Amino acid sequence: MMERRVDHKDPQFETMVRVYRRYQSYKADARALTERGWLVASVIKRARRQHLARYLMLGALAFWFRGKPEIVVTYLRSSN
Repeated sequence: MMERRVDHKDPQFETMVRVYRRYQSYKADARALTERGWLVASVIKRARRQHLARYLMLGALAFWFRGKPEIVVTYLRSSN
């Protein structure tokens, strides 16, 4: 899981972006963060970035067999 905090121009809110590889990790983390006052602002499913080593090792098969998508979640909470 990757995490990145984003500075908002509005000082009343904090924003946090996390990337998950498994749906179960996302659900457990979302539940825990909701209890701490974070709200899920958006959820996006995107294709994982493919690395050069994957293409070199698998060749043309790497284009047909792509990995599972990542889940990118933006959390938001009030600073007050």
